[in-house]
Amino acid sequence: MSSNQILESEFEHVPVPKDHRKSFISVASVWASFPMTLTSAVLGGLVTANLGFKMGVAAILTGNMLLCVVVGLLSYLAGSTGKSFAISAQRTFGNYGYIAVSALLATVVIGWFALMTGLTGATMYETFGQSEVGMTILAGVLFIAGTFIGIRFLAFFGYIAGPLFVILGAIAIYYAVQTGTADIMSYQAVIEPSKAMPFGLCASIVFSTFIDSGTMTSDFTRWSKTGWQGFWASTTAFPFTKSIAELIGAIIVATGSSVITDPATNGGQFSNLLVHHNAVLTFIVVLFIFINLGVACTHCLYNGAVGWAMITKKKMRLLTIILGVIGVTAAASGMWGA
Repeated sequence: MSSNQILESEFEHVPVPKDHRKSFISVASVWASFPMTLTSAVLGGLVTANLGFKMGVAAILTGNMLLCVVVGLLSYLAGSTGKSFAISAQRTFGNYGYIAVSALLATVVIGWFALMTGLTGATMYETFGQSEVGMTILAGVLFIAGTFIGIRFLAFFGYIAGPLFVILGAIAIYYAVQTGTADIMSYQAVIEPSKAMPFGLCASIVFSTFIDSGTMTSDFTRWSKTGWQGFWASTTAFPFTKSIAELIGAIIVATGSSVITDPATNGGQFSNLLVHHNAVLTFIVVLFIFINLGVACTHCLYNGAVGWAMITKKKMRLLTIILGVIGVTAAASGMWGA
């Protein structure tokens, strides 16, 4: 198949051939952009609200270093073999045992797809007053379309989403400081000790938020040319970009900005800091919400579709549509927030 065609083979049933592997930058773009989402900023802020800034940062780095080890080793194996998670699981658990393992994780990530698609609609409603159901369905259709294109789209999406998150995150920090304080190092937990999550639990939550797709890293890093290329591609996400996203949320909460309400619940969700300044920035924020949460949605849907394609022996793109419709239906019905 020509490399100029949009719909390349996704090799959902066989290892990716050597002559179809991607460049390091391409694979790294897929992984690096994945955790740079508003939900990571929310988590970073929640951890900080529970532990204070210094201990919160320590918990964030600890959880992400653990992810670095686990996901990095799995990515090395994927780059060496070209096998997806489901194909590798088949060798480990057998022709029947792998189905239980793959089906579990491939279903969990569809749950994440539904949650993040619903969150897109909810964020548009809370920030701009738009129809939550309408925005959820629109977002879901766009996310399904992007995933349908495949790994090439995920890489392209990453080139846009990652830098945009850093830029708007920096702008949000600037506005947070204007309505709060720059003395973030002195920030103490706002939750009383008897109700706050301990350090170990916070680090575990940081770790667990990506251990599902992290375990399925082979679906992305199987496109690497070598094992080491797969390993280093995964490290761009863990510990680097995921920590950056969570630290932005931590800093925003630590400013004590009056715009960030109830950090113990909303964490470092910073979209409200960016609106009502000027029309151009507001328009960019609208695009940002769709692009940013869309990265997580397309990646999770891709994981689920590749996994279920192997189990059912069907094409990844067919499963993208089926699972996508199920996820959007759950999101639009409000099941994602139940």
